[in-house]
Amino acid sequence: MAYLGAGITRFNTADDLTVTGDAQIDTNTLVVDSTNNRVGILNASPATALDVTGTLTADDIVLSGGMSKTGDLTFDISGDIILDADDNGTIQLHDGGTYYGLLRKDNNNFQLYSIVQDGDMVFRGNDGGSNVTALTLDMSDAGTAIFNNKVGIGVTPFASTGYSLQIGGTSQSFISIHNNTTGNTVNDGFSLGNDASNVYLTNRENTPMIFSTNNTERMRILAGGGLTFNGDTAAANALDDYETGAISSTNILKAATTNPTISISANRSIYHKIGTFVRAHFDISFTVSSAGSGDLILNLPFTVDGIYNYNGVHAARANSAFTGIRDYEISGYGSSNSTNLYLLYSTGTAGAEAAISSSALATSGSVRICLDFNYRSQ
Repeated sequence: MAYLGAGITRFNTADDLTVTGDAQIDTNTLVVDSTNNRVGILNASPATALDVTGTLTADDIVLSGGMSKTGDLTFDISGDIILDADDNGTIQLHDGGTYYGLLRKDNNNFQLYSIVQDGDMVFRGNDGGSNVTALTLDMSDAGTAIFNNKVGIGVTPFASTGYSLQIGGTSQSFISIHNNTTGNTVNDGFSLGNDASNVYLTNRENTPMIFSTNNTERMRILAGGGLTFNGDTAAANALDDYETGAISSTNILKAATTNPTISISANRSIYHKIGTFVRAHFDISFTVSSAGSGDLILNLPFTVDGIYNYNGVHAARANSAFTGIRDYEISGYGSSNSTNLYLLYSTGTAGAEAAISSSALATSGSVRICLDFNYRSQ
């Protein structure tokens, strides 16, 4: 063993070297501060255990504890950068000692956490050279999401439409809306959407659906069905039905005892029903081969209500239909709880009418009966 100077011992083999005290190689290429147990590389006054000025290149770096640095810290690595903190560990983000955010694993969940009270989470990017805020999560309002532009769910938004929210699906697309009162199961709340055949607006609650314009209610669908208008909420006033259609030729003209045998050449009879109000318009052309017997009856499309019998026919006319009865003198009587409209004629005495017997039907030539009748159905 040979001595090269105070504190330096060199063995004859190239890999044995012992240094006691400070050491300095080429001014500041490598500096050992034995008093503070520090090493400097390109730094004559190391401030930490290893203080490097310049670029540090290494195949592997393992850090245990903390690391501090002034200036930038650059990792230029051809492979992946892996941060592995065990036992649900966190990666904390600080600025000048102020703790403002972290990344962590929480059981099987990944959390991106804004630590500062009411500090928003902001997602920014570069759009054609301009910096834009794409999304802001407002932490002072329980994380309200504020998007800068269009949102697409299951579809790339069509720029040409200008629609802010666009939803796409395969065979169907739906939105479901709930609150703390309605509950949040598939049978709760309100949903809207479409499939290949229909568009749906569905209220799954026992509550009305309200339609408004200019901040004023215009129409309401009651929970039990029926429409009301302009703020009216009374079920008794609700319009619960509207339809129009043809009056069937089957038994359209019959008699109380024996039905006449007729051959209908044209049936232009229709009805309109609004709620319980019915307007029936009969217009039938036919020939009679057998007159039948008993009071002559037209078959109404809906049952007359059980409260009233209805008299009166408007715009009635029978072209050569009856023997001994003038065409313009016919009228009708709607029997309650039935679909029977009994045909009447004027007896010649003021206010007096009598039933037309089926036997009065003309059995020669083509005849036509036209008659309008309004009544209340059940």
